[in-house]
Amino acid sequence: MKRWGIIVDSLWLIPERDGSGAMKDLHHGEFIPQIPRQAILRFTKPYDLVIDPFVGYGTTLVECQRLGRKGIGVELEPQIAEVAKRRLCEEPNPYKVRVEVIEGDGKEIDFQSILSERGFSEASLVITHPPYHDIIKYGDDPRNLANASTLEEFLSAYGKVVDNVLRILAKEGYYVLVIGDKYEEGEWIPLEGSTR
Repeated sequence: MKRWGIIVDSLWLIPERDGSGAMKDLHHGEFIPQIPRQAILRFTKPYDLVIDPFVGYGTTLVECQRLGRKGIGVELEPQIAEVAKRRLCEEPNPYKVRVEVIEGDGKEIDFQSILSERGFSEASLVITHPPYHDIIKYGDDPRNLANASTLEEFLSAYGKVVDNVLRILAKEGYYVLVIGDKYEEGEWIPLEGSTR
């Protein structure tokens, strides 16, 4: 069931990926646009600020632009950040909101300074779809969580991103973590059943 475009059931059934506008190109491992769309519709109001510390190909920011929310996304891999920037240029911005991609490491970026420089004190929503340990390699940078040598190293690095970004999340704000299942050698492995 939907109300005002929001899926109000606890299970979100999304029959197919939205490939409209700037989202026409599909990149391996990227968000299905409807997922950040639902989080943005549920947890923000127009012109609120949304942060994505693993912005990847820019899906969250495209949805911010479409829905009239301001957005800041951080991407470590320069070639992926360029895809996100291109998508934002291709997508109409009917609400004239500021959305931007910042190249850097979500563990180390000074989010408080970035927000302050742009006239914000806090974000209403932080949405993350981090790279998974040992599933998809997104680049060669050793700081990339996808390149962590162990699960413990991955979790420690992810925890540093969480600690960093929670400093700028509003007291009444929301943190959304999106995870999916794993495919290995053509076989589906639900993450709750994974032993790695």
